[in-house]
Amino acid sequence: WEQAARIWKKYAHERFGRLAVTARYNLALASEISDDLESATEWIGQAHQLAGVYKNRREMQMTEEYGKLLQNRRSEILKARGPVQP
Repeated sequence: WEQAARIWKKYAHERFGRLAVTARYNLALASEISDDLESATEWIGQAHQLAGVYKNRREMQMTEEYGKLLQNRRSEILKARGPVQP
């Protein structure tokens, strides 16, 4: 996953247009698989924002749904950890 992420990072810059949306989406996936939900959330947010620039309804829907899934997963993890002790 690390090697795949390095490759996708090359294409994550907005100058690559819609390919950058795919790259950012895949970077979110790689981050999630690496248990880095914070980075995954950041990458999917960037992918969603760029999909909006290109007004691609399919990509906007996919990134929005994945973003919601990541938020739910983060909430579940926080609940499982229990209350924070002072």
